[in-house]
Amino acid sequence: MIIHQWVPAAHRGDAIGDSARKVRDLLREMGHASDVFALTIDDDLRNDVRSFSDPAASRGDITIFHFALPSPMTEPFARLTGRKVVQYHNITPAAFFAPYDAGLFRLAALGRRELATLAGRVELAL
Repeated sequence: MIIHQWVPAAHRGDAIGDSARKVRDLLREMGHASDVFALTIDDDLRNDVRSFSDPAASRGDITIFHFALPSPMTEPFARLTGRKVVQYHNITPAAFFAPYDAGLFRLAALGRRELATLAGRVELAL
């Protein structure tokens, strides 16, 4: 079985990317083909994480999408024909940012709206 993961960015020391790579390693140990795909990849991870532009990104039997921000990955993920899992990494409610940072307010509000577009389109949300 092919089980891929999508992360918006792969940065060393980032919880989302680091955990995705650990899960990938575990899946491989269990005998599954598995890769992590990202839009942005730090130079030192280029041999460990694949580019989201690689056509193989959409060829998983199961794809796990790590959702933490609005992303150009969301709609392609929703259109996948294989099984889909969303791992939600929390978006702070936009109202928290309103008095402090209009940009973060908009980003958080957009993220929550974008997440809602996946309702009913995935097999599992974590």
